[in-house]
Amino acid sequence: MDYSLNSKGKTKLQWENTYYNTDAKITYEIQVADNDKFKKAKKFTTKKTTLSISKSNFGKNGGTIYMRVRFYDTWTGKKVYSSWSETKELNFVKINKKNFPGMYRLLKNGGRNLNIMTGEITTKIYDTNKDGWLDPKEIDALISLENRGYIVNQPLTKVSSLVGVKYLKNLRNIYLYQYSGTKADVSENESVNCIDIRGITGTSIQINAPDAEDVYVEGSALQKVDLSKCKAATDVYVWSDGRNISTLKLPSYKKNLREITLKGYNAATLNLNSYKNLQEVICTYSSFSKLSMN
Repeated sequence: MDYSLNSKGKTKLQWENTYYNTDAKITYEIQVADNDKFKKAKKFTTKKTTLSISKSNFGKNGGTIYMRVRFYDTWTGKKVYSSWSETKELNFVKINKKNFPGMYRLLKNGGRNLNIMTGEITTKIYDTNKDGWLDPKEIDALISLENRGYIVNQPLTKVSSLVGVKYLKNLRNIYLYQYSGTKADVSENESVNCIDIRGITGTSIQINAPDAEDVYVEGSALQKVDLSKCKAATDVYVWSDGRNISTLKLPSYKKNLREITLKGYNAATLNLNSYKNLQEVICTYSSFSKLSMN
C-alpha cells in the first residue's frame, strides 16, 4: 500500500491487484487505526485499487496511523476473504497546540533560512500544501528546523519549547534564533547532529541532545547553562553578552569534547581537568580566577 495527496488535500491510498480471476467480483476492505492492533479501526470499502480519505479520519491530532487492505470475492455467492496486506505505518500530525505547544506557529507559518556564506535570507516552509498537517512526505523532507536571519521590523517567530519534535524523524539540524523556553529536549531524535539555539530570553537553559556533536547556546540574560546530557558533543559554544553565566554544566560524558568557546562566563573557577581529549578552549569577555585543564 502506498499513498499520495490529491488536489483537495485528501490522502489517496493505492495498492496493487494481485488477484487475477477476471470473473471474480472483488471488493477491497481498508482499515485505518491509531494502533497496530487495529482496535476500533475505521473501515472503508471500494471496488477500485485506490481510495481517497479525509485527514479527519486520522483523529483530531493525528500521529502514527496504521493502514492495511484485504479483498473479498463474492463470485461463489459467499464472501471469501483474503489475508490482510502488510501494515503500512504513516505519520500524519496535526499542526496545533496539542502536538507542538511551543512551535506550532513556526511549523504552520514557516521560518527563515539564513545562508551563512552569502547572507541571503529565504523563507522556510514546512507545511508545503498549507493544509494544517504534516504528512509523511513533509516530515521526511524536514531535515533542518530553521528560524534565523534578521529583517528590519520583521521579528522572528518565537519558539518556547521543542515538545513534539519527536515526530520529525529525519531532523538533523536545529537553528532557532528566538527562544523563550528553559529546556530543549531532542533526546528522541537520534539523527540530530547540530542544535543551535540563540536569542534565549530567560536566565537558564537545559539542552538534552545526546546525539548532537555541535551544541550552541546564546542569550544575553543567561546565568545557568546545563549541557550535561549532550553526551556526543565535540564542539560546545556558550555565549552571553550580559557576562552573567555563573553555572555551567558541560557534557557528563567527557571523552568526546574537543572544543569549547565561552563568552560572558563569570565564575571563580573553570575546571576542565576531566576532559582529556580537549584540544581548544576560547574564552572572551569572561572573568574567573582559576582555569584547570590537562
